Amino acid sequence: MNISRLTRNPVALATTVLALVLLAAIVIGLVSMPKKEKISVPVHRAALVSITSKGFVPAVLNVKAGTRIVWTNTDQTVHQIVSNPHPTHKDLPGLKSEILNKDQTYEYMADKTGSFGYHDEMNPVINGRIEIRN
Repeated sequence: MNISRLTRNPVALATTVLALVLLAAIVIGLVSMPKKEKISVPVHRAALVSITSKGFVPAVLNVKAGTRIVWTNTDQTVHQIVSNPHPTHKDLPGLKSEILNKDQTYEYMADKTGSFGYHDEMNPVINGRIEIRN
């Protein structure tokens, strides 16, 4: 770019100055733009347990607090998940499903840390354990 040519041509000088001002405004605007905030979306973890004629699979479940546990009755007979001990079910209040027919599910949010036994109310010899940690 020849500067002496720009100073002799006022239109070319004005166009060049305008282009430089616009370029500076764009660069300043990009630099001063606020950073996009990161949005945390909770991950909905799920642990799956099958209810079979032989018991819960897996029989012992290790999960983090905040994990959703989903039991699915894959058996032909009905089952009902309840907290130990039988018959009071006091170890983990709230862990009590409706009676589940084949292919029905029950969901429980594991929010209390500790080790908790549970069983099938329809057949109390079928037992499982949930280990909930932080």
